[in-house]
Amino acid sequence: MTKSTYYRVANAMLFSTLISNGIGVAVVQFLIQRSASALSPEILRLSDDINQFFLPASFILPFVLIRLYERPVRVYLKRYFEKKPLSDEMILKARQKLLNEPFFLISLSFCIWMAAAVIYPGLFWAHGAGWQAIRSAFFRSFYTGLITITVAFFVLEFVLQRRVAPHFFPNGGLSATPRTLRIRIRTRLIALLLASNIIPLLVILQDTWGMSHANQATYQDIAQLQMAIFSHVLVFIAVGVWLTFLVSSNLTRPLEEITHVLRNVAKGLFETKVRVTSNDEIGYTGDVINAMTEGLIDRDRIKQSLALAKEIQQNFIPKETLKIEGFDVAGKSLYCDETGGDYYDLS
Repeated sequence: MTKSTYYRVANAMLFSTLISNGIGVAVVQFLIQRSASALSPEILRLSDDINQFFLPASFILPFVLIRLYERPVRVYLKRYFEKKPLSDEMILKARQKLLNEPFFLISLSFCIWMAAAVIYPGLFWAHGAGWQAIRSAFFRSFYTGLITITVAFFVLEFVLQRRVAPHFFPNGGLSATPRTLRIRIRTRLIALLLASNIIPLLVILQDTWGMSHANQATYQDIAQLQMAIFSHVLVFIAVGVWLTFLVSSNLTRPLEEITHVLRNVAKGLFETKVRVTSNDEIGYTGDVINAMTEGLIDRDRIKQSLALAKEIQQNFIPKETLKIEGFDVAGKSLYCDETGGDYYDLS
């Protein structure tokens, strides 16, 4: 491992979380700017004042908490990079922390934005803002949290499998690590459904609901609503395509490796191993296939040894029948398996 690889692996999960939060904020801000609902200048100034404190805190606080959580992981990587000995307890703790980290990071991000869903509406209410402004502040933070955790889910899984896990599990075995949570295929599909269908529909329903409950809906308001829905559709199509690419990559790559290994097994080549970087159903299948190939190698080795023993033993058996005038002599040796324990000869 080079020094640049060490720093890249050590900070991969941290930077992925911060980037996911940044994407969530950017998407929601883009949607708000094209939203059908407009806020008063006083509320916009209040929102900007809150942003000056909350947005930096929403990145600094996760940074500190993640560094504390990742301490066993970073200790492992540092000793691994410096080629120092690692105890079994240290390895196990680092692996457990790493496999549970996506769930910790997703929960942390969601808690931060749910806190925003309380802070922003609460301050708006304290300053006499109307119901529409309070509702808009709540849903802005709520949608930021939803978008952030869905993006973080797929980004963290991608980074974990491609960048980090190979250095902690060079021989696979992720599913055998105790006290860890698993990212199952069903969970991925639910997250993809959330990102590509549920969140976009909720955003569009919020805009249409706000328009339907407005006192008066002018032609300009309807045109603004149409533009907002059009912007939402474009944004969520782009996000959906990107997330679908990540899901497809995380699923097809290990399946292709499994198919490649099984084809080699069918040809009698047992040395190829599946590169296991996940602890889901596919990762468990890869571990089982690797164990199977190890068993086939041992079985093939035993088979070759028995064939050699059979050849050696058959060389001790007389090639011709003993011929004695006035006698008919015949003999036959039948093995139960490849070799037998009896010795047959004529003298």
